[in-house]
Amino acid sequence: MTRRAKKRGLRDYTDVENPPERKSLRLEKWLPPKRMGELSELDFLRKTMGMGMIVFEALGDSYRYDFICDTGKLWKVQVRSTEFPFGPRGYAVHASVYVGRKIVGLTEKDCDVIVAYIVSRDIWYGSGEGVVPRKNLWFYPDGKQEGSQV
Repeated sequence: MTRRAKKRGLRDYTDVENPPERKSLRLEKWLPPKRMGELSELDFLRKTMGMGMIVFEALGDSYRYDFICDTGKLWKVQVRSTEFPFGPRGYAVHASVYVGRKIVGLTEKDCDVIVAYIVSRDIWYGSGEGVVPRKNLWFYPDGKQEGSQV
């Protein structure tokens, strides 16, 4: 291995029997939010395909949904995720997009279901049929805490 490769943090992994232990990229907390979202989309894809669903991915970032799931009916699905609780209010995921400089909640025209993934707890939520325009969705896996606002 060259000196330059070592300086960039690359390692020589010639011992395939005993690969070095690597922490989860999510736990290292250096990934930008966009990358974290992409990982959550991959988690969703793995989970739904493991459940036997046929899943189509919308290529690009210009659509207001990430996947189409075939369960006998076609569903436009937007996947959102969060990792950390937001004070006493539980976990929040954005259910909105920017239109120009304005934040607008996703509607039924945009997607059929918003799926929220709480990464740190490995918990999945689905918005059910019909999307009500909101800027954020709040989730309380341990029940609603005292003093929280919906």
